[in-house]
Amino acid sequence: KEHGYKLVGHQLIPSDATQQTVERHRTALTRYALSKPMQLLAKHDFLEGKHTIFDYGCGKGSDVDILRKNDITANGWDPHFCPDNAKHSADIVNLGFVINVIEDKTERMEAVLGAYQLCTQFLCAAVMLGEQSPERGRLFRDGVLTSRNTFQRYYSQEEFREYLRRVLDEEPVAI
Repeated sequence: KEHGYKLVGHQLIPSDATQQTVERHRTALTRYALSKPMQLLAKHDFLEGKHTIFDYGCGKGSDVDILRKNDITANGWDPHFCPDNAKHSADIVNLGFVINVIEDKTERMEAVLGAYQLCTQFLCAAVMLGEQSPERGRLFRDGVLTSRNTFQRYYSQEEFREYLRRVLDEEPVAI
């Protein structure tokens, strides 16, 4: 059971993932400063007020709140914390630390495509970097299930770059 299998008759088979409820919303943080992707956008002068921002998978909305307090046109959507917010286009769409908490590969790809379709200038995407190992949690699908019942899919920079290249058919630029 610890390794994601169950005994059926005399066979070990993978546990039914549909019965496993992953609590994605538990990964959302309350921030008092901009997230790292937003800090990088600011560093490269994209948060000077000339661009509209949409935070796809904004969690509790801390980045959106901070941007608005600084007179930047920003909106966000999150399936748990603000599912009724409209998803709409913006110059820059942020997909920060979202796809690494989605345990379903198809849904993960749909999130990338959905966010990309909303941007009029570019998509800013970020994931947790690191090594997937049992020490970080129980192996689950292509990531780990943490002790808090959240999912994490860790990437290497090259692996993430290749993933975006494949899904979007575009050449990503690392900042």
